[in-house]
Amino acid sequence: MDEIGAAAQKQLEPFSTSSSGILSRSNTTHFDHIAELINQLRSIYHTVGLERTALLGSVTQLILAYLFAEARAQKAIGNFNSATQLTRHEAQAEKFCVLIDENFDKSWVVDHYANQVGISAPHLTRICRRVLGSSPIDLVRQRRILEAKRLLEYTRLPISEIAHRSGFKDAAFFSRTFKRAVGQAPHAYRLKKGQ
Repeated sequence: MDEIGAAAQKQLEPFSTSSSGILSRSNTTHFDHIAELINQLRSIYHTVGLERTALLGSVTQLILAYLFAEARAQKAIGNFNSATQLTRHEAQAEKFCVLIDENFDKSWVVDHYANQVGISAPHLTRICRRVLGSSPIDLVRQRRILEAKRLLEYTRLPISEIAHRSGFKDAAFFSRTFKRAVGQAPHAYRLKKGQ
């Protein structure tokens, strides 16, 4: 098992004995977000690229953040034991992941995210590296790339509009960043997925 899989398995241990493992739409606050992230995870798993492992890890961390939020909500009504309680740093990392998912398309800098979490930017960086395995900047960039891939696969929007909707100010910078992360330019990625 690779490092990401082992870390994810360890984080899922509290759920193994305390829940059925089934999320229902009616009882899961973030069901649609979790379902979308699982679809993105499936898509990334079936692609080949330089950043595949990092993207798989990032999406897995976002899914876990939502699952922990659901577990805490369920615990409030007595369905989960105290093993699901997060450490302070895990809770801060979870809050950061939720902020990324909701605001990746904005031009927020690390200081702004840290301010929203209620900590300093250097402290957020330490927490992200320790708990999530990447820097805050890398996590935001990975989430933006995920959104760009989704838009390239499922829409006919122009590349410049996809860049904008994915949180990149400049289409040329977006294309360079996308190519570095995925291994091919946005246009080539779209053509390949359209086959």
